Amino acid sequence: MTQAQSPASQCLNDGVEAGEMPATLNIDWRGRASGVCVMAMAASLALTPWHAGAAMVATACLIAVFVLNLGFYRLCLRKGGVAFAAGAFALHVLYYLYASATFGVLAAGHRVVGLARRLVSGAGGVARPRSR
Repeated sequence: MTQAQSPASQCLNDGVEAGEMPATLNIDWRGRASGVCVMAMAASLALTPWHAGAAMVATACLIAVFVLNLGFYRLCLRKGGVAFAAGAFALHVLYYLYASATFGVLAAGHRVVGLARRLVSGAGGVARPRSR
């Protein structure tokens, strides 16, 4: 992790340790829902060879992302036309995939590091309960 990522990861760490999603990462509910939909879409696409219904789930997730961000895509359509709006949609889906995967990796990493610290600081390798 680089120094430039430290403030965002610290914000994430504070939220994860408190057991809640940090609100200061500048993401509204539509962005979070879109991230969940894109991750579900990716998982569904991965399962498509074994389960034909997974393609329907992936399609529904893609439609949900479109509906959640319709205002943005309308703006893209007005400013740049159909080709621009289609490209914006594709790039937006890739952005949500990347951002959600990054968030998941950082959150999991903070959980693992926190657990390791508790284990190491505990007597005889046993984690001490957190005091509140």
